[in-house]
Amino acid sequence: MLVGMKSVYQFQASPLRRGLAFLVDLVIMNLIVFTPFEGILAQYAKGSWAETLKMTSIPSELLMVMVCMVILAWLYLVLLEFLLRQTVGMMLLGLYVDGQVSFWRVLIRNLFIVPFFPFFLLWLVEPIYLFFRGERWLEHLTHTRTVMFAEYTP
Repeated sequence: MLVGMKSVYQFQASPLRRGLAFLVDLVIMNLIVFTPFEGILAQYAKGSWAETLKMTSIPSELLMVMVCMVILAWLYLVLLEFLLRQTVGMMLLGLYVDGQVSFWRVLIRNLFIVPFFPFFLLWLVEPIYLFFRGERWLEHLTHTRTVMFAEYTP
């Protein structure tokens, strides 16, 4: 045993830890991405949610706001993971993106945030794949992983 020497072990992050990190990121995205659009969104939600959902067409202003919100949320995830290899939620929980990280791979890795067809199907596919395989399907496709590190003294 060498005194003062530490080894670092890298392992796949647990689904619970990943979920908590994503919840933190959702709170941050709510504050910096979604809150600035509240005024515009409130104009269209004057009645109950049931009435709002019954709208047969989406007004162009509302659609543009929704697209902007999606792009900003996507950029939050993509830029942080590409530049720092972790989002703020991942930083707080000690998680990192590992693997063949490139801008395009991180862009694809975060397609699940896009709430338009067919991407919203990933809201079902990703958790199921994570539960059975220990990694998300988009991580598998992009050859990236969400990992954490632990130090130990041999």
